[in-house]
Amino acid sequence: AIEKSFKLKGINVITYDKSLSYELNKNILSSIEEFYSGNMRKKEKASIFIMEDKLSIISASMDSMENSYAQWKEKNFQSISAASLIEEMRFKRSIELYNGMFMETYKTLEIKRVNAEFENEYIRIVNFPTLPKSPKRYSLVNYLIVSILAALIFSLIFIAAFNAFKDLNQKVQSLE
Repeated sequence: AIEKSFKLKGINVITYDKSLSYELNKNILSSIEEFYSGNMRKKEKASIFIMEDKLSIISASMDSMENSYAQWKEKNFQSISAASLIEEMRFKRSIELYNGMFMETYKTLEIKRVNAEFENEYIRIVNFPTLPKSPKRYSLVNYLIVSILAALIFSLIFIAAFNAFKDLNQKVQSLE
């Protein structure tokens, strides 16, 4: 059993066969993505049921409050006292609060329903596993050509430096 505090940080698969490693990584990632997506869908459905229950409770409470206000209003329809006005304001305020709670809960429920309808990516795989490109192997002829060119360049630099030092040495000797 996996604990709720378990968090998957990374998976490292080492094999000597690159194609096997590629297939294994690809299958592991798809399994993890499917597992977490399925769990998130279950949680979304559970939260929709909770919101529907909450909405029905708020609706029943609001209906009860409206009925109480209507009964009170029938009894006190001719009363103009301050106490009856305060009581009427309390009823109206309670009904407005229930109305606001109902609207917010209904809005949240509809958002959850829309989100549950569309597929969301819960796990986004940034770097999907790929097979490594096979390294290029240069032939012996390529190495030979590069070596000859490098030797030619270094020898030209050496000859130019040798001639420059030779000329400098001759000028120094002529000054003496």
